[in-house]
Amino acid sequence: MIFSSDAMEKLLIGTRGSALSIAQTEIVARKIGQAYPDIKCELIRIKTLNEKIDRSAEKATDKDIYTKEIDAALSEGSIDIAVHSLKDLKNELNEGIVLACVPERDSPFDCIIKGKGFESKSSPVIGTSSIRRKVQVSGIVRNAVVKDIHGNVDTRLKALDNGAVDALILAESGMRRLGYSTGFEELGVDMMVPAIGQGALAITARTNDSKIVGMMKSIGDKKAESETSAERAFGRVFGIGCDVPIGALALADEKRMSIKITGFLSDIEGKKQVRKSIEGSLNNPEGLGRELGKQVMEDGGEDIIAGNIKG
Repeated sequence: MIFSSDAMEKLLIGTRGSALSIAQTEIVARKIGQAYPDIKCELIRIKTLNEKIDRSAEKATDKDIYTKEIDAALSEGSIDIAVHSLKDLKNELNEGIVLACVPERDSPFDCIIKGKGFESKSSPVIGTSSIRRKVQVSGIVRNAVVKDIHGNVDTRLKALDNGAVDALILAESGMRRLGYSTGFEELGVDMMVPAIGQGALAITARTNDSKIVGMMKSIGDKKAESETSAERAFGRVFGIGCDVPIGALALADEKRMSIKITGFLSDIEGKKQVRKSIEGSLNNPEGLGRELGKQVMEDGGEDIIAGNIKG
């Protein structure tokens, strides 16, 4: 169903100012333009806490660093909608803000970008700032040494070119959205479980703005929304943010009306890890995500969470 856009000439879209954020927002703007050709989309760049702090000295366990200022602009009416990487959103959004839709998803997988001479290194240095990726690196690269590396994609690629690291692990979707199509290898879920919501975009709006919420739902993708709702339901079981290594990937098969979800949880050191998959009906993706979360808790997740709280 396409909602009427009568009397609306311009839509103000809030986004972070990075090249990747702009590229992602332009994807959404094109989809809106196709659905509502009479509306002009204007991108509003908003500087977030993530861009203001020294990430190398910051544990950054609060996902508000990616969204706080954008949420404020949305709440006060300075923008009409906001575009985020879904993996950057908290499981519970701030009061007055709703997840209006999830458009068609790009690749949910991580990828590895290898520098010159990588294969000859006995202990290759792998660059990543993600604790989820850090604890899974040993399963894909033998004798790897993990090095913290921050900054946008271009900054990280320069570190690779300069020899500061021997390889990088990044989201494949980010590489593709920035125009890269070669030079990286996809890491399947059997090699590395991705972040919850990775590869998906999230459009948020004001809860009480029913017209805009309805308009955005028309560019949502049912498959992406089913997959990400299962993943986010899995994450909500643990009541935690990005301070504990956690990941999930749900893959829906619309022909079979089924969905398979793989979940991952680890302690900070990567010594205790739980990885589990289940499959169920596409009619209840959230229920399946919660069930997987329950099973992971029973298989050692409770001890991991308890250990993190004590630490």
